[in-house]
Amino acid sequence: LQRGLRTLPLRFARQATSAAVLAERLAVHPAVVRVHYPGLDPAELAAGPLHHAGAMLAFELRDAQAAVALFDRLRLWTHAVSLGGLESLLCMPARTSHVGLEPEQRRQRGIADALLRASVGIEDVEDLWRDLDRALRAS
Repeated sequence: LQRGLRTLPLRFARQATSAAVLAERLAVHPAVVRVHYPGLDPAELAAGPLHHAGAMLAFELRDAQAAVALFDRLRLWTHAVSLGGLESLLCMPARTSHVGLEPEQRRQRGIADALLRASVGIEDVEDLWRDLDRALRAS
């Protein structure tokens, strides 16, 4: 625990920097409908208690079928519900963490059927982007 805590600031800084890069690229990707990341809107970030946007982001594709198909094309991202590890994880809340809610309840909470949630790890951001971009372009 003590060894892990000593490197936590370094690891988290890398994760947050990578998440910002990925959010900016996803925001202009033709396969992506919307990106949810407070770092894309300086006013939103300034309104909250955080100093930076962190290592979590979410993005929406055109439909649930495209989102499901994306998982089969990814090589570096792990399909998992867990968050905050060293490895980059991607999940689809409508089919995992929020599957117990009715579709209308999910929509009321801002959870679209094609929403993907990403927990960015410490891998090289260019490797993560190449993998994600390749999978998105194939959808």
